Amino acid sequence: ITFDDMTSEHSFKNVTFLNVLRYIVMVLTIVLQFSFLASDIYTLIQIYVLGNWANYHSISYVPILAYKIIFTACIGISIMFLIITWWYGTYVYKTNRVVRSYLDDVAMNLHSLNSFEKFCIYRQISTKSFYDWFVISIYQSWHFSIYNWLFADTPRQMLNGATIAYTISNSFTSSNIVHIVKDIANRNSQEAILLSFMTFSFFVWVIFTVKYLAVLLSSACICSSIRKKDGVTFSKFIHKMVADAVLEMYDEQDKK
Repeated sequence: ITFDDMTSEHSFKNVTFLNVLRYIVMVLTIVLQFSFLASDIYTLIQIYVLGNWANYHSISYVPILAYKIIFTACIGISIMFLIITWWYGTYVYKTNRVVRSYLDDVAMNLHSLNSFEKFCIYRQISTKSFYDWFVISIYQSWHFSIYNWLFADTPRQMLNGATIAYTISNSFTSSNIVHIVKDIANRNSQEAILLSFMTFSFFVWVIFTVKYLAVLLSSACICSSIRKKDGVTFSKFIHKMVADAVLEMYDEQDKK
């Protein structure tokens, strides 16, 4: 079923406070994801152009060579991942198919940004029950953002986390990172800016880490239970569940 099939005869636009709030959250999440990568790109650029790493006393706990190697490799992986996922997501977006695009983050975001009605269709699919929403979230994470988090985001955030922890442990005035950054800014504004970007990036990573840890811990149990109960793979189960939800939604509109 395509969006043209869904919307040619029926209207699915549902302007409620909750839907508008969800839409805003979606937009903010997209902005946060790009800001997260941009922050680390800025950090990498600054590391390469710094004159003397040893003069940056608050953030020089991790050797600069380690930062250069790990950040360069990880950001390179992230950029390649971004290019591939957006290329494939754009391809799925152009097919205009509801089920296929719903199971691809990029295609779903593109459709949602392009049309609030399509966003409402997606929300109706995912709000049947908490279980449906959760298993779909697991599927979407494994296709394929969790790999980027594991192999590209996590290694470089370990360095940022170590730097932040070192900075806090060596501060005699406060354990509040905001106050520490302000104090450093009085001595070295460039160092304070760099630490601010590291801190922002690290805390965004923590937010995504909570999600992906939940996915990792739940995947084994849920996937095995689906295989035992329904006798199908997790992927086939998700595709069927979403397809059934779309057909049910379409039939409900036909009956009105």
